[in-house]
Amino acid sequence: MEEQGYQTSIEMTYEEYQTMCWALKRRKAIIISGIVSMLLLAAGAISLQSGDAAEGIISFGMALVYPCLVFGFYRYSMNKSYRSQKIAEDNRRVDYEFYPDRMVVHTAVSRSEIRYDQLYRVKETKTNFYLMIGVNQSMAVKKELCSDELLAFLKSLKEGKKAGIPTWEHSPSR
Repeated sequence: MEEQGYQTSIEMTYEEYQTMCWALKRRKAIIISGIVSMLLLAAGAISLQSGDAAEGIISFGMALVYPCLVFGFYRYSMNKSYRSQKIAEDNRRVDYEFYPDRMVVHTAVSRSEIRYDQLYRVKETKTNFYLMIGVNQSMAVKKELCSDELLAFLKSLKEGKKAGIPTWEHSPSR
């Protein structure tokens, strides 16, 4: 018989998926678009200073438009990715079970066991934990749907990943 663990679930709607994607990739998009925009602004200033007003104005315009293009492209690719997963309304629910050495993930069509040492990273936001298997694959756990014990465990898991060792400090209350 399997030991008792913590349990929670989430409905992976498009809004939840979007929240997860922005939480995990927003910083990178901001940094990249900021650097490119600064370079374009510098190029525009140099062009204006050297007397090429047309090139300077074009560079300034591109500096303003580039961040919009980055975020538009990211939103498009996020939408395309979500739609390609063919998540039907009856297959949006994801159930999680957390045990001392692993977590079990259930959907209507699959079941996976993931050892904590296989996690790439655990990220915490104000509303969620994101358990990342790789750079582009993660699972969302909503804090509001977790028991206090599970929240404490996920925090210790996050701290353990930072230190390189996941921990099971809190025994399940079931």
